[in-house]
Amino acid sequence: MNIKPRNPREIRSFKKTIMKHSFGFEDLKNKIREKKGKAKISYVFQKPTKEEPNFKIYKNGCIYKTINKYRLKIWQELLKKGLMVEEIESISPNIKNAITKEMKENGLTIEENEVLVKTKVGGISLASGKYKTMPWLLEHFKIDENTRIEIAKQMIKTITLLHNEGYVHGHPHTGNWVIDLTKKKLELRLIDFDKIRKASRDEIVHEMGSRSNNSINIDLSIVLRGTKYFETQEAYSNFIKAEVQKYRTW
Repeated sequence: MNIKPRNPREIRSFKKTIMKHSFGFEDLKNKIREKKGKAKISYVFQKPTKEEPNFKIYKNGCIYKTINKYRLKIWQELLKKGLMVEEIESISPNIKNAITKEMKENGLTIEENEVLVKTKVGGISLASGKYKTMPWLLEHFKIDENTRIEIAKQMIKTITLLHNEGYVHGHPHTGNWVIDLTKKKLELRLIDFDKIRKASRDEIVHEMGSRSNNSINIDLSIVLRGTKYFETQEAYSNFIKAEVQKYRTW
């Protein structure tokens, strides 16, 4: 996306103010809303790239994007089963026609095996903006220990339930986990299903427990850093194992 990274001086000033406090979920919601309210970006047109193969438009708090029909079917199946994943909203014919026209003006078309979907941006990713591998939310806010542990528990629950269905997400990094700011209690959703697919048992185990960029393991270590479960490797491993066993069906 053509969004410039924030001014380093602004980031340092923001961190200096924020890091004085330890935030629970309610305080965190209010602080993020305050920052988001000052944001000027309301529209982004993102063409497909090698890293992000799907077209996306960010407009008025919503995302319009193309997705493979096979992957959409899996996504809808997960929603029906009650998994905490990105919700899909209906698109009016007028909006669909306007977006299709805009795509054509930019040399893009909806392929035969694709469909246009709409989702609502109701929260903020654990990592945000251009640098998706960096824990933006966790770097800028000194989140209290209980909130960090709850985030980690919800991440493990959702990815384990997804694995129980025989799928791998493909890229469950911190940029694809969103805290829903519209809820009273902390609610984390997994988003971005352009790489989801059926997978072997070995691939599922790899996505949960390896140290690669496509594994959730590294991101959990970022979330749990500074908590009692990060004091030793044994404590960290035992925490993840215990949470996985709560939901794993195989």
